[in-house]
Amino acid sequence: MAQIAVAAQFAALIRYLGEYFRLEYLVPREFSPARVEPFLVGALVSAVGGFLGVLFYFGENYRTTVAIALLNVGVLLILRFALL
Repeated sequence: MAQIAVAAQFAALIRYLGEYFRLEYLVPREFSPARVEPFLVGALVSAVGGFLGVLFYFGENYRTTVAIALLNVGVLLILRFALL
């Protein structure tokens, strides 16, 4: 379960960074700092959560790894509906 949690956090990070590049290259008319900022905040939250998850995973504290992943996903959902 902890391995899936870490993989989900990195998938979320890739998704948020991919959204930045999608706006920059595929829809350049809509690319502005105000439009991109929520995705960068989400990428930062996901990167920190992924880092903490990996640290606790290697420390063999698997329940904390899963809890961090759930918290990370919860924060990303709140950011998704609050900032976008």
